Amino acid sequence: MESGFILTDAQLVEVAVAFRRELSEGLARDGGAIRCLPTWCATGLPPAPEPALVLDVGGTNLRAAQMELAAGRWKPVGEVLESRLPVERGRPLARSRFLTAQVELLARVARGASGL
Repeated sequence: MESGFILTDAQLVEVAVAFRRELSEGLARDGGAIRCLPTWCATGLPPAPEPALVLDVGGTNLRAAQMELAAGRWKPVGEVLESRLPVERGRPLARSRFLTAQVELLARVARGASGL
């Protein structure tokens, strides 16, 4: 690596603070440098009798897990699984492939929870 890319601890903290600020701005309004969609998780619900399956769809990755609501906070039950979306650079992703990727990942989470 070139020596011009080495960061001090202070510079790394500065980059992290700036990145977090940009993320917050992206979540707060349209047109930010980093475009974000907020995730809204209901917390005012009574505890469910069993965990819920949840899915996080990012730009290139999917994450899924079983979560439970306890003391007003969502907590994972077991492993959080991740997979890449089947995207190809410069090509649109077909709806069927997008939905299939989600179903397959959720099925893996459900199988893991049932011990199958």
